[in-house]
Amino acid sequence: LIQWISTRMEYLDNMWDIASLPETPLGVESIEKESIIESIGVGRNGVIIKCNSATQISIYNTTGQLVKSVMLKQGVNDIPLSKGIYIVNNKKIVIL
Repeated sequence: LIQWISTRMEYLDNMWDIASLPETPLGVESIEKESIIESIGVGRNGVIIKCNSATQISIYNTTGQLVKSVMLKQGVNDIPLSKGIYIVNNKKIVIL
């Protein structure tokens, strides 16, 4: 099996002439994703989320259950939540 793999790799290397490929990859060289959510914090009775454009966000409890699904507007959004621990945009939020 090892001999067959080595032979096959050599065949493919020769077939595609990998040594002659440019060192710089072709196509997309980098992807920069602009973050829509600028900040997430704890308010008096819930969570405060600041975002640079309207977006949908899901809030989960620690057991993974969906608690709320909210359409956020651009700017500051105050979302009321009862006391507990939540996961918002992969960040743990504790409401006391």
